[in-house]
Amino acid sequence: MRYTSGYMNTRNVLFASAVLFYSLLSHINTAEAYFTTAQKAVKINETHALFIVEYTFGLKNEDLFMPGVASHKLLTQTKSDKVGFEIIADGRDEVDGKEITSAILSKAPSQNGQYKVVKGTSQKFWLVALLETEKDTLETDYALKVTHLPFFVDTGESTLDTRQLNPTELQYYLTKEVELNTGNYTK
Repeated sequence: MRYTSGYMNTRNVLFASAVLFYSLLSHINTAEAYFTTAQKAVKINETHALFIVEYTFGLKNEDLFMPGVASHKLLTQTKSDKVGFEIIADGRDEVDGKEITSAILSKAPSQNGQYKVVKGTSQKFWLVALLETEKDTLETDYALKVTHLPFFVDTGESTLDTRQLNPTELQYYLTKEVELNTGNYTK
């Protein structure tokens, strides 16, 4: 008798574990999916670097719209419909006075300057930025950090629900450093 009830308890525990596991998986499928999948910094030559931050967004039950434009120096708590980023020098200082060109790329359909992600799907996006420094700039390590990443959810209301990633989530949207102006130790 005892063996049978032990067997039944083991079966009950396994069944409860399976139900719990399934419920966790179901919860994961309904969660918002937004994450960075790759960050790259490429030295083109002594005065130029290319930065790429790849990220994926999608919601199970609602359409969403992603910014189609990026802007240098937008801060985290800014009310803007653009992706904000900064170029960091030597791991601490935001770069001023450099030539920076940026774009947001995606295969998602574009609509009114934004990319549309249909509910139940996800799309990849690439923030691409080109940094140009002066030839006489001191040797410096540069990185790109995303500072503002809004997205707009179609909840069925007359206006889109504006949301954005918080600083904890944005900490992963940072490229590695790339060294430019090698050998320029003094002006």
